[in-house]
Amino acid sequence: MESVYDIDTREVVACDEAFFTALLGADPDLLGTILADDFVIIDVLSGQVACRAELLDAIRSGQLRFTEVTRYAEERSVRLRPPAAVVTGRTRMVLRYQGDEATAHSRYTHVRTRENGRWRLMSAQGTPTRAPGMSAERPLFCDTALAGRIERAEVQLIAQSSEAARRRAATAGFVIPVAGGVASFAGDGSPYNKVAGLGFGGVPDPAFSMKSRRPSPPAVPRCRSSSPTWPTPPSALCWPGGVTGSNRSRTCWAVPSQMDPSG
Repeated sequence: MESVYDIDTREVVACDEAFFTALLGADPDLLGTILADDFVIIDVLSGQVACRAELLDAIRSGQLRFTEVTRYAEERSVRLRPPAAVVTGRTRMVLRYQGDEATAHSRYTHVRTRENGRWRLMSAQGTPTRAPGMSAERPLFCDTALAGRIERAEVQLIAQSSEAARRRAATAGFVIPVAGGVASFAGDGSPYNKVAGLGFGGVPDPAFSMKSRRPSPPAVPRCRSSSPTWPTPPSALCWPGGVTGSNRSRTCWAVPSQMDPSG
């Protein structure tokens, strides 16, 4: 005769299998009978936390699909602390999210509790055992619109900080728009000497890309003027140059043609 402990263990393992079966079958109704009302899951790929409703909606809408779930029964462990049970195990899952496919190798922890005579899943967490394999060009769960907003904010910050740094140090430099981003130089050793946001405004001009690979000649003084309204030639950028006597002057630096995004 089976002991109560053995019966509970068998039931918990059956419920664990039912969870994976519901994922594979994209069955939100079955999944709804398995998950506790306050269920939460920590995503194995992104580490994000989702609640019961979010997981069910993703399955129901087809955003999330599991095409393979390999379980390793010999590595599954059940610990009973009635009315709770903790299950640990290892899986290999192939899933698709918003059209992107990934393969996840992980160890998981499931926490269950007995409610009204049934075992319900309260919490699920996966820990990757190796880097996920992705077939898509963009990362799974990546919001490219959010990434674009972050890049544009960085571009604005770099451009403004670069100009402020140049003004404080009274040095020459440049900020050049490039394919929605910016190329900035604020002086030797400046942290604002960088390119940011490249590509979020469209594909860069191939001519610019090819030219930028060639070594750039050093900038050389082009002219000096004490007039604040001195006209700037199209091929030059002017920044505060320094103080001569009581008059502030400006140094105009030639912009190398290969740094000109217009080609």
